[in-house]
This record gives sequence, structure tokens and C-alpha cells, in this order.
Amino acid sequence: MNAITTLAAFTVLAAPVIAVAANTEEQPTSQNRPAPSLVINSCGHRDFVDFRQTTSTAFVAAAMQDGITEVALAGLALRKSHNEQIRQFAQRTIQDYAQSNGVLNSIVECEGLRLPVGLDPTHNMVVSSLNAKSGVAFDRAYLKHAVGLYSSAATLFELGSRSEDPDVAAFAQKCRLMHREHHLLVDNLRAGAGERTLGIR
Repeated sequence: MNAITTLAAFTVLAAPVIAVAANTEEQPTSQNRPAPSLVINSCGHRDFVDFRQTTSTAFVAAAMQDGITEVALAGLALRKSHNEQIRQFAQRTIQDYAQSNGVLNSIVECEGLRLPVGLDPTHNMVVSSLNAKSGVAFDRAYLKHAVGLYSSAATLFELGSRSEDPDVAAFAQKCRLMHREHHLLVDNLRAGAGERTLGIR
């Protein structure tokens, strides 16, 4: 997925997420600035949150979509790939995203965010496309997807790291480090026998 697609998905995800949250708010006191809601979340925090103006919810929704997708694709790699290095990378991906997705779930629960359920059509298409491949064709597509992911993730998580919500910003920054490590692993795969065999450039 390229950077434009990710930013487009980020924008599209913002609308339904914020719209759902806005339904729980009090009516605006003025047309220029909606009144924030008092949210008492599961962590016991009492916070005034203006869902119409925050970008954190949209970022969390986009990050959740990416995280679920990467775990699904890594699962496919463990089932379909016969390349041991790719399988090791997929296992590392599952472990790392299990941890980061757990942190993300905690943020969602603690802040009372409401997110769309299930993958959106764009991410579903990515999973379906790779699921239809096998053998070397799957390995090639999986690694090419990974290469493109880190370019788009760099943009998305850079935005997230600027969030005014300290938990969201810390999560985004930690994920940026994880993505850099994964990118190095993919580069090593491409620089070794995998690149010669799979024809990845």
C-alpha cells in the first residue's frame, strides 16, 4: 500500500469513527465550536474530549486496520511460504504486532473510542490478493507488500507521534521503531538469496 492510499484511508476512516463518537455527545452550544463531552473511561480518567476535532481517533483506527492486516498476512506467510527466512520474518511480525495491537486495544478501551468493526474494503483486498497466491509468487508479493508498507507507515505514524494525546503519541513513536526494525529485516531478505530467487528489486 503506498503513502497516498494510506493517507486516503486515514481520511476516510476519520469520518465514520468521529461520526459514531459524535452521536454520544451533547448538542453543540454554538455553530462555530462544538461543546466537548465529559467521558469517564474504563481507566477511571475523567477527560473532556472533543471528538469532532481530534485526529487521534482517526489515527488509532488506521493503525488498527494496518495492525490486523499485517498479522493476517504474516499468518498467510507461515501457511504458504516454503522460504525459511520469510517464515521467520512472519513469525517476528506476528509477535511484534501482537504486542503493539495489545497496546492499541488498551488505548481504545481506556479512552472510550469507538472504531469500525472488521477490515475495510482496501485492507480486505490486500489480504484476499495475497491469499490467492502460492509458492514463489506469494513470497514475492508478500515482500513487495512489506516494502511498500514501511513507506506508508512512516507517514501515518509520524502524524500519530504528533498527537496531543500522550498515550497515542508514545504508541506511534514506539511503532515507528518497530517498523524500522522490520524494514531492516526485509532489506536483509531482499539483499540475500531471497532477492535473487524472488526477483524483487
